[in-house]
Amino acid sequence: ATFTVDAAPDAALLTKAAELRTDVFSPHLTTVGSRYLQTRRYEDELKEAAGVAVAVSGGEVVGVASAAAVPADAWYVSAVATAPQWRRRGVASALLDALDKTR
Repeated sequence: ATFTVDAAPDAALLTKAAELRTDVFSPHLTTVGSRYLQTRRYEDELKEAAGVAVAVSGGEVVGVASAAAVPADAWYVSAVATAPQWRRRGVASALLDALDKTR
């Protein structure tokens, strides 16, 4: 399967990307409430990020990367998450390339 990268994701895609971040970074959260709150936190971070790129395959978010800005027009990558079944397939590299092009 292939994927595409969206460097200007809409709100619905950001919500799905936040859900992926919760799955990847917070697997220890098992209750509905704790997963919901963490996902909303990640969604807020993505909405405020200096740059966001989302990888999609078949309507499913398979990766997300975000960047934060620091003074003097510098950026740094704040997070990269790839769905486990999509790792080692170039998703993270494509996301970082897309972020770099949007700077």
